[in-house]
Amino acid sequence: MRITTQQTAWPIPSWKFFLAMFKIRSGQPSNEIVMLRLWRLVCLAVLVIGCTSWRIENLDEVTGKATQEEIRKELGPPVEERSLTTGESVWHYRIERYSTVSRATLCSGYDLTFDPQRVLQRWDHVDC
Repeated sequence: MRITTQQTAWPIPSWKFFLAMFKIRSGQPSNEIVMLRLWRLVCLAVLVIGCTSWRIENLDEVTGKATQEEIRKELGPPVEERSLTTGESVWHYRIERYSTVSRATLCSGYDLTFDPQRVLQRWDHVDC
């Protein structure tokens, strides 16, 4: 029995092709390299947008609707949880990012206040 392979219209690039996209060459890069670099840029943009799609920016949209469970699922566990005498609870989030421009760690703090039914009622930006 003889097994034959069928070549597809889009062959899988060899390792040399992937290696070539990281090399700096003199002259103009080939069309394949330009397209591959463009594709990498598009993928990176989608990844960055996807990773930051449900963060602090969305709290305005979900205020009055999101429950503690939904917030915990999207933002992770808070740094601190406080219960108030009114039955409300306050969750504190601290988000630290390293800036390569200023070469410093940037910090943002957020207090999320939930009503006794555990629904987000308001959020405030606070100093770290």
